[in-house]
Amino acid sequence: MPVKPGMSKDEIIKTLEAEITDVKDKKAMREAVKDASPEQTFETIMAWGYNKRPDAKQKLAATTAIFQFCIIGETGGDWQVKVDKGALSVEKGKAAKANCTITMAINDWKDMSAGKLDPQAAFMAGKIKFAGDMSLAMKLGALLQ
Repeated sequence: MPVKPGMSKDEIIKTLEAEITDVKDKKAMREAVKDASPEQTFETIMAWGYNKRPDAKQKLAATTAIFQFCIIGETGGDWQVKVDKGALSVEKGKAAKANCTITMAINDWKDMSAGKLDPQAAFMAGKIKFAGDMSLAMKLGALLQ
């Protein structure tokens, strides 16, 4: 059973624990979270997956940055993802000063989450906009995989 809008944090974690045997299995992850809202993704799913992946923590061990995500449209919003030497935290709202800002429409977010839209192709087509430190944008794979 995939994550559905309206599920509580505990229900999401229970669903992920039941559905995902290998957090690196992109197909299983996409299937489990394809209907999740950006709020569910940022506030629960991202941290759950990140904490299950020591390799992601290693990739970001020397990084201290604030990534600002702006998802535009109904059910969208703003989230700041803070990385501090491998530790991850997420807060709803806009950061006073982000190092890297990522902006996209909710429909493109949904398509990317479902695996229908390749992030690089979306960037090339102008569907994802980056501002700030582009070298940090390259590290997003460690967060979003």
